[in-house]
Amino acid sequence: MPMLIQLAMRNDKELSRLLWEVRIAKGSVVPNIHNMLLPNKAFRRAATPTTLIEPFLDRFLPILLFVQFSCLTV
Repeated sequence: MPMLIQLAMRNDKELSRLLWEVRIAKGSVVPNIHNMLLPNKAFRRAATPTTLIEPFLDRFLPILLFVQFSCLTV
């Protein structure tokens, strides 16, 4: 719980300004990842699991459904 409070304080501008001198007991260390190293939002949107799987689903979905239904009938 203290770690979640510390993360909320760090990620919110108003909370971080309000509580900039507050120390959270047992809050541990919050990793500081530079924004330049994080993937941008356009990349995250483009690489969603559905867009990565769609080409394979068109090809293998009938096979998967056939295997599933054949296992149910046995």
